[in-house]
Amino acid sequence: MTLDPSSRELALRVLLAEKEYLDGRITAVLDLQTKINGIVLPSLTLVGGWLVAGPDHGAVNPSLRSIGLLAIVAVFCAVNLQTVINWLIGAGNIHQKIVILEGRLRSVLDLPDQPLITFNGWATGPIRSSLGLAGLLLSLLQISLCVFALLVASASAQGSVGLRTAIIAAWLLLLATIVCQIIAARATARILRPHP
Repeated sequence: MTLDPSSRELALRVLLAEKEYLDGRITAVLDLQTKINGIVLPSLTLVGGWLVAGPDHGAVNPSLRSIGLLAIVAVFCAVNLQTVINWLIGAGNIHQKIVILEGRLRSVLDLPDQPLITFNGWATGPIRSSLGLAGLLLSLLQISLCVFALLVASASAQGSVGLRTAIIAAWLLLLATIVCQIIAARATARILRPHP
């Protein structure tokens, strides 16, 4: 694209403002997710541990234990679904930045190569596989805790039809959450692959 110098400068300013906006959105979403994972998940784990094996374990009504554990599973699933939403918003913004915005910058600046090469360095670097493995292990840990909580809740339900129905619903919620995580992981892998 051939632009006169003043149009080129204006286009560059607009594109750089868009880049700053996207960088801010990416940072905000990932910061929110870090806070959610750092506060909510450890707190739920402590409450779940107390419900299962607290000092007054025998004093907790089995039905209340089941209800508490089902609530924890529901919140764990909600946090995981919020993680999927936040991560996909962040990944969408990264996609906007590296595919659409970068092409426009290249065109305005008449550059043959990508001006934002740091992404491809990250996408092909050693940190990506470590980050992916850590994310997978965290998801497996959270799923394992939910399965354990559902098994304990099932054992404590003592024949209550309402609790049995809630436990089945919690299993279905957990399964739907896992499916959403898998779909999001596949979409994210496509978005975050190295770009030519």
